[in-house]
Amino acid sequence: MIYADPVEKRWRSEKYKDMIRGKDCFACGKAGPGDPHHVRFAEDCGGLVPSDYLSIPVCRECHTAIHDYGSRFRKMNIGREELLMVVIKYMGEWIRIWEK
Repeated sequence: MIYADPVEKRWRSEKYKDMIRGKDCFACGKAGPGDPHHVRFAEDCGGLVPSDYLSIPVCRECHTAIHDYGSRFRKMNIGREELLMVVIKYMGEWIRIWEK
């Protein structure tokens, strides 16, 4: 099911997150399946989980490290622009899938 929550105004899609789960980890390259990590800086979410389209694939180890120890991306010198390019890449893939 794809929907925009009328209260939170966030886009949700389990199918999209399933697609992200099947990708290799963006942080370390480990083969999927992994977890969808929501990129928080890209949407004003008031401390809540951002829209699902702002997810990037990460393995469980990297996902835990990101949440437990701060941004692993910063330590790897991966900036916001690069993270957003990954988001755009997967949204493009999603659009191509749904056009079929």
